[in-house]
Order: sequence, then structure tokens, then C-alpha cells
Amino acid sequence: MRRINNPDFSDKAWRAAPEMTPREFLDHVVQPNLDQLRADPGDLRHAHNAVLTTDALMGYVYQRLIQFRPAVLPSGCKSDDLYRDEPAGRDRACHVHRDLAAALKHGHLDRGPKKRRVRSAGAIGRRGLGFPPGLFREQCAPAQGDTDFIVMVHTNDDEGPTSALDLVAHTVKVLDAELKKYGL
Repeated sequence: MRRINNPDFSDKAWRAAPEMTPREFLDHVVQPNLDQLRADPGDLRHAHNAVLTTDALMGYVYQRLIQFRPAVLPSGCKSDDLYRDEPAGRDRACHVHRDLAAALKHGHLDRGPKKRRVRSAGAIGRRGLGFPPGLFREQCAPAQGDTDFIVMVHTNDDEGPTSALDLVAHTVKVLDAELKKYGL
């Protein structure tokens, strides 16, 4: 964001500022959001932040590849949206993650040719774990945070609900492998 009427923040300084790399974005934005969701897997805000920043990381990776390594992009990959389709086509969790992030941004996905596993932002929600208080609850429930709830994602396929934490953690692993593969 440009600061107007600030002599210490010129256009030249703005253009000279280094761009955040995908690795820095992962380390400083995505991973802290994932850590917060891990600490409190029942918090919807943490789940939304983790899903959306992980989706943004895909955009960072695409932009970096376009700038510095365009030859490694799959043919026909002409936008970050199409780049997101690549891991979604290979991996169910990445597919669910792509669709969930789009649904969270747009509210509902009812147009276009893409096969969607998630169509509505309402597919994500807090669900009770259903553990009665007692001896075995501590063994089954998360160790920290709100142990009565977990954020779940319901899909249109027959796979059943998925934990938002598991979904984001898996997608982060896939993206981390992409960063290493391409030296980003």
C-alpha cells in the first residue's frame, strides 16, 4: 500500500523494496497460521486463515515460477488459477483445498466447468467431537485449545468430512515439496 504525503516513503523506495519469496511467505505467514490451527483445531478463524493463506501461497509459487522458471510450468498453465488445478488434479486433499479456498472467497461456486468437491463456504464448520468427559477424552481429543470442537470440511464426494487441520497440513507439505523441487 502506498503512503501518500510521506517524504520517507518515495515511489523509488517502494519499487526497490524486495518482494517476499514463496519460502518467506510459507515461513512467516502460512506456517504461523497452521500452528495456530494446530493449537486450537476448533477455531473457525484459524481455519479460514490457514486455508486462505495456503491458497495465497499457491499464487506466490506460480508468480515466482512465471518470473524465474517458466519452462517448468505444465503446458497450458497460463494463470495462477490453472496452476492450482495441477496439484488438485493429482491429489484429493489439494483438490478439496482449492475448492474450499475458492468457496470461502466467493461464498458459493455454481459456475464453470471445474468438477468441485466443495461448492459452498458453508461446507466448513465447527463440529463437536462427541467425547464424554472422563478417562479416555484426553487420549482422543487434541492436547491444546478447545477440545470440544474441531473444524471439519464436508465435500460433495463420498469420502466424508475432512479435518481442516489435516487438509491444510497436507497441502502445505505438497507446496513445501514444490518449493524444494524448484529451488524456491
